Amino acid sequence: MEWYFRKGSVISLGYFYKNLESVIGTDFQFLNQLPPPAGAAKYEVICNPIAIGSGDNPPCPDGPGVVANQSRWVNLPGGEIQGVELAFQHNLNYLPQPFRGPGILANYAYQHGERDDMLRTPANLIAAGFEDTVFPLNFRRLSEHSYNVTVYYEKPKYGFSGRVRYTWHSGFLISEAVDVSNGLPLYRDARGQLNASMSLRLPKPLDRLTLALWGVNLTKEQGVERAGFPDGPIVRVRDSDRRLAIGLRARY
Repeated sequence: MEWYFRKGSVISLGYFYKNLESVIGTDFQFLNQLPPPAGAAKYEVICNPIAIGSGDNPPCPDGPGVVANQSRWVNLPGGEIQGVELAFQHNLNYLPQPFRGPGILANYAYQHGERDDMLRTPANLIAAGFEDTVFPLNFRRLSEHSYNVTVYYEKPKYGFSGRVRYTWHSGFLISEAVDVSNGLPLYRDARGQLNASMSLRLPKPLDRLTLALWGVNLTKEQGVERAGFPDGPIVRVRDSDRRLAIGLRARY
């Protein structure tokens, strides 16, 4: 549904639904024995018989080779995804000069996923004496809540354009199983990011040139990743610094 309430302005509401038969994901297997390199002497097999996994880990193998964990792509059960998206765009072109030029873009999305896949967690991760516990898994990189807000100011007559954008999303699943989480799912915390850009066309006789400036992650937000569960222990932090760039575009 769309409503164009002014020239260059709109409010829209959309609903979407997906039914997925299967998805591609990762599977983590413990204690796989790799053969030694050709012509090399026999390796001594060193292995820890207590490994965290599905409970079906093979015992320590005998014979030559190197014991290693294995991560591979596999087909996994699918499920359903549905949600709604609300978008808003408003151009303040009715303001008197010299204030004419600003505008705003915004959208919000809610997504709900029901996946036909489970995490079977060993009891020693939960509490001693409990049997294996099953937890639902969501789809990869599916944030339940997300939004973007952009404020812009454009003066085509003078060749100026500038915008500031803030994006935010709630936490989501990165991978069903990965080495950094010892074969368990890996999640990323909720995160927001502030970006900005500006461009200015140079005056004559250099009007074929445009000076541009970009700023990414201006507030230096970190990416925090957790093992096992959305609120599990932190296993990795991506410390993304502020990035600035300047450039010059030419038209011929």
